[in-house]
Amino acid sequence: MSAAEASFARRAAEVRERIALSDVVSRHVVLNDRGHHKVGLCPFHNERTPSFTVSDGRRRFYCFGCNAHGDVIEFVSQIERIPLREALAELEIDAGISPAPAGRPRRARPAPPPPPEPPVDDAAARAGRVDRARDIWAASQPISGTTAERYLRRRGIVCPLPPTLRYCPRLAFHDRGRTQGTWDAMVAAIQDVRGRVVGVHRTYLDAGGYKARGLDRAKKMLGLVRGGAIRLTPAAETIAISEGIETGLSVLTARPDLAVWAAGSLVNIHGRGKGQGRPHPSPPADRPKLCLPSTIPDMDGPGIRLPEICRRVLILADNDSRDPLVYEALIARAAARFKAEGREVLVAWPPRGMDFNDLLADEPARASAPPSTSLPTLEDAT
Repeated sequence: MSAAEASFARRAAEVRERIALSDVVSRHVVLNDRGHHKVGLCPFHNERTPSFTVSDGRRRFYCFGCNAHGDVIEFVSQIERIPLREALAELEIDAGISPAPAGRPRRARPAPPPPPEPPVDDAAARAGRVDRARDIWAASQPISGTTAERYLRRRGIVCPLPPTLRYCPRLAFHDRGRTQGTWDAMVAAIQDVRGRVVGVHRTYLDAGGYKARGLDRAKKMLGLVRGGAIRLTPAAETIAISEGIETGLSVLTARPDLAVWAAGSLVNIHGRGKGQGRPHPSPPADRPKLCLPSTIPDMDGPGIRLPEICRRVLILADNDSRDPLVYEALIARAAARFKAEGREVLVAWPPRGMDFNDLLADEPARASAPPSTSLPTLEDAT
């Protein structure tokens, strides 16, 4: 270690000792106590459910959503987008270790975040979301002959469509507290492990059967999403699980003998993890200390719940992630979670750069795909 590195390490240790991490983070994030740590909405990515944790005891922060992590110096460096040495110097001034340079104004601190809204009855809020989702489901009609069916057929999906998919004309699109208009929509029932409709997945469409343009997100979910599933077939001893509806239907088109359920999101497949994973072997330049997601599942924070009849799980992975190593770690966590539940697990991968709907539509790619990346056979899952 060079003299400069040794000096930086000594100064950094003194700053960590004098300044509580939560005091610095709370200038940017509303934190709430959760036992031995604090939680809040991550300042480094958009989210609605808090996944950002701060531990004053360990003097570390970590986000389970985007894997941002570090100490108080790294937090200031990342949040203010300044070098680590400049962040350290600012914190030394805050801690009274060093005086502010003469004639140089102090860096302006951001205004503290607004206080959280008064808490609501979580049970009542959940029940309200479920009621709204069931109202949308009840107002929807069979999918046959509709814009929603046209949307799926255009993607090469020719299998019979299940009754868990419906069509709703002129469905309002709400976002950030305002209505942005009405569109046709494919509506999918999200069912809990007992088969009750507890939510809906909506894909907003234009009149031609394409995803609606001009919306922040053409796909949205409502209700008790975590733990639920879009059942594209009845349950079976072997269930293939996809992230999206289109991926699941693509596999069902090629393999009508498989039972296929869609989770609606990747997080609903892999569930919550414990701790953080190994350092990323090729992190982005602006996040040199990025770690991969943990592959160890937190069984108290699961995702999709499967019925007891299911003894084997076939995870239908996508292979078009911008960061394959992060995605592979999350799929490994999902596999570990299902194994911990006592189920056999197999992961099916399409060719690199594709998902199974891409593979279904690309006949040359499908013909040339090696067995390890082709659409799965039932023998693979047994």
